[in-house]
Parts: sequence; structure tokens; C-alpha cells
Amino acid sequence: MRVSWYNIKRRTRYYQSMIDADLLETGADYDDLNKTIIIFICPFDPFGKGRHIYTFRNFCAEDKTLELSDDAAKIFLNAKGTLNDVDESIKAFLDYVNGIVCNDPLVRAIDEEIRRIKEENEERVSYMTFAMKMMEERKEGFKEGKAEGKAEGLAEGKAEGKAEGLAEGLASSIRNMMKNMGVSLERAMDVLQIPADERAKYAALVKD
Repeated sequence: MRVSWYNIKRRTRYYQSMIDADLLETGADYDDLNKTIIIFICPFDPFGKGRHIYTFRNFCAEDKTLELSDDAAKIFLNAKGTLNDVDESIKAFLDYVNGIVCNDPLVRAIDEEIRRIKEENEERVSYMTFAMKMMEERKEGFKEGKAEGKAEGLAEGKAEGKAEGLAEGLASSIRNMMKNMGVSLERAMDVLQIPADERAKYAALVKD
């Protein structure tokens, strides 16, 4: 998806080189290169001809009927096109890029997928907010525990019990982050700011 005309033509060369480098490992045969199609979806007309679609392949400058046939193509889809040059499904998709939703099956499928991804991202943001809250509560818990112990002279056994309860709470938070956000154990402990010298303990608690 391109929202700017800036260097859009040269970007096709860059993307093509990146794709080819990825497809063709060092020492591999050129016959192993797959057919590639680079598609730019533009909410503007990149060439000013009113077309909904512009397809570029390599042709001989001296004889336009002679195609290089290198299996590489670049396609620009123009959401602002005016000509009758694409089928109804593609036209419906380009209308969707302009913010118009219709009953076309492709558009409906794309719209549902985008809604699903947005909901997942919102859930992730919500859970990250929860994780930040957990960090704040963790810090406050340490401060309160230290203050209470100093003011009330808590017994060692009671203090240990409180520490164990806090550890179990943090372990539960780590499990929830790993399950709901799909992050690794280390990443979850990074977010919750678990000290390096305590991570082995929490790793064991999480596995339990």
C-alpha cells in the first residue's frame, strides 16, 4: 500500500532485488527463481491516465511485441481510476480502499479480516496496559511490604508468606502474557521487570 508518489518507480527495483535475493540462495541456479508480481495499491493515480490498473513487464525498446519473459511484473492498482478496465471484483476492492464497503465476497472477506486483526491488536494493547498496571502494583507491593515490616515489626515467617504470594501473582501474570499475547517467557519477564537473579525462580514457578 503506497500513500505517496515519492520514488514509487525506483521502489519497484528495490523490492524486486530484495525478493530475488531472498528467493535465490548463493550458488543456486537461476532456473530456481519463481515468477514474481509486485503489487502497489495506491489511493491516487500514479501515472495520471485514469486507469484502475497499470501492469509493467520488460519489453524490447526497439520492438514492443518482443517481451523479455523474465517472469517479473509490477502492478499498480489505482483506487482513483475512471476507466472501465477491470472486473467488478477488483473495482469493488478499489472502492473499499476509498472507504466504500459493498457486498462483494472479496471485499467482505477483507473487511472481516481487518476487523479481526484490529480487535486482536486492541486486546494486545489492553493486555499491555494490564501488564504495566501489574508492574506498578508490584512496585507498590514492595514499598508497602517494606513499610509495614518496618512499622509493625512483622515476623519473618509472615514476611516470607507475603513474598511467596507476590511471587505466585507475578508467575500468574507471566503465564497470562505468554498465553494471551503469544510472547516468550523472557519477554514476559522483561515487561514485568523481573530482576535477572530472580528469573530462574519465576521460570520454575511458571512451569509448575
